[in-house]
Amino acid sequence: MLPVESAKKKLSFTICIQDGDLVIVYERYDNMKAVKVCDGSVLENRFGVSKHSDWIGKQFGSKVFSSKGGFVYLLAPTPELWTLVLSHRTQILYIADISFVIVFLEIVPGCVVLESGTGSGSLTTSLARAVAPKGHVYTFDFHEQRAASAREDFEKTGISNTVTVGVRDIQGEGFPEELSGRADSVFLDLPQPWLAIPSVEKMLKQDAIVCSFSPCIELVQRASETLRSKFTGNDYKAAHSPPVRDNTGLAGLGGIFRDHEGSAVGGFRHTLEVANSPRHAELLALIQGMQLALDHQLTPLVVETDCMDLAQAVSGSSLDHSDLGFLLSDLRALLHAALDARVSYSNHKANLVAHILAQEAKDGQFCVDFFTNFPPKGGGYCNDSPSMN
Repeated sequence: MLPVESAKKKLSFTICIQDGDLVIVYERYDNMKAVKVCDGSVLENRFGVSKHSDWIGKQFGSKVFSSKGGFVYLLAPTPELWTLVLSHRTQILYIADISFVIVFLEIVPGCVVLESGTGSGSLTTSLARAVAPKGHVYTFDFHEQRAASAREDFEKTGISNTVTVGVRDIQGEGFPEELSGRADSVFLDLPQPWLAIPSVEKMLKQDAIVCSFSPCIELVQRASETLRSKFTGNDYKAAHSPPVRDNTGLAGLGGIFRDHEGSAVGGFRHTLEVANSPRHAELLALIQGMQLALDHQLTPLVVETDCMDLAQAVSGSSLDHSDLGFLLSDLRALLHAALDARVSYSNHKANLVAHILAQEAKDGQFCVDFFTNFPPKGGGYCNDSPSMN
C-alpha cells in the first residue's frame, strides 16, 4: 500500500523507494518486518549491515546486499504483506478469509464500508485498497488504545485519507447517525453481532450487503435469525416437539408456527400409530409440518427441532444410508420447495407449546388437526401459552 495524495485523495503508485517510505524487508518466507526508510539509519541482521541510504532510489522488489554479502528484498507494504507483519493487538483475518469477505460484500472502488471492530487493522487495510480512490472505510473499535494504534498503522501504510477510525461500542450504541443510509457494505466482527443489527439496518443503502464474522456456529445462527427477522419481515418459524409415546405404542406429534414477531399463527397435532423409533416419529412430524407450511403458504420458514442428531442429519449425510434415508430425501425436497428453509436445533424448553400439542394428540387421537385459533378446541393450556418468550 503506497502513499495517498491528500489533496486529490488519489493513490500515488510510487515505484521507487524514497526517504520516509515504509518497506517490508523480506529475509526469508517466515521472516519479514516493516521498516521505515530513514537516510542515515541502518538495518542489522544475521546477514550483516545494510544502509538505508543504499535503498533510496531503488525500485520496490529490489534485492539489496549487506556488508557480509547476504541480501534481503525490499517489498512494497501491500495489504497481503502488511497482514503478515503487523502488530497483533487481537486475532486477525488473513488474506484467504479477507478475499472471501471482500468478494461476497461486493466491494468495488467508490464504495462506503462500515466495519466493527477494527482490531489490528488487517481487514481494514484490504478494505481501504478495495474502495480506493474515491470510496471510504469507517471502522470502529470500543478500545481506545487499539483504535489509536490502528490510526498510527494506517498513517504508516498511507491509507489514512481512505480510513476513518472511531472509538465506539457498536453493540451498545450502534453506528453514528450521520452515516445513516450511506453504507454499501457492513462488516461485523463482534462478540454479540445481533445487538448491532438494528443499527445496521439504518445505515444501509438499497441492496447493500451485511457480513457477520463469528468463530462458532451458535453465534452464526443467532445473528442469522436476527438478520432474517430484520430484513425479510415475513419469515415464519416452525417448532416441533419430539413424539410423546405411551405403552400402547401410540405417539403424539405436535408443532407450532410463529411469525417474525413471535406470535402464533398456526399449529397442528397428529396421533401416530406406527413409528419404528422416536427419531422416525420426529422425522414424520417434520415432514407433516413442512407440508402444512406449504399448503398454508407459511414461507419463508425456519424449522426448529429438539432432536439434535436429526437437525444435523438434514444438512449432512449421517443417516442417508439408514432406514430413514428415503424420509430425509422427502424432507429435503419440502425444505427446498419452501424457499430453501432450514432445520436448526432448539432445546426442549423453547418448544414447550409444541410439546403440549403432542401430548394432546396422544391423549385425544387426532388425524392431522391444523388450527389457527389459540387455544385450539380441547386444548389443555392457558391462552397465553403460544406467545414467544
